[in-house]
Amino acid sequence: MKNDNKCKNMLRTCKAFCCRAVAFSVPKGKLSSDYRKYLEIHNVLIKSYEDTDIIIIPIRCKYLDENLECMVYGTSKQPMRCLDSSSTSRDMFYVPGCRFTTKDKPYVLTETDLEKLFGK
Repeated sequence: MKNDNKCKNMLRTCKAFCCRAVAFSVPKGKLSSDYRKYLEIHNVLIKSYEDTDIIIIPIRCKYLDENLECMVYGTSKQPMRCLDSSSTSRDMFYVPGCRFTTKDKPYVLTETDLEKLFGK
């Protein structure tokens, strides 16, 4: 089963970012400067906000096909986290134009962020 039409129509814009990286949050100040440096030299992006650092690791989902479509969409293999991309989770990130981005979800990546993670 393939992605729903709304998500599929966005693939040109988002390039399946949510399926090509994982993110998690840590309280601001918990990462030492040396550990930050270690993560950054391993292509990990760290975005800092008021009280949170978000760690974004570029790693492709094993179920993402060459057309950037989910091979397990709508099956029991698909995690709820993927299904509910509109989650209000603090560590969900969005690219400009993502259909799940709203004004109360401030974590939107820039083109520069995406280039750091995935290259041009």
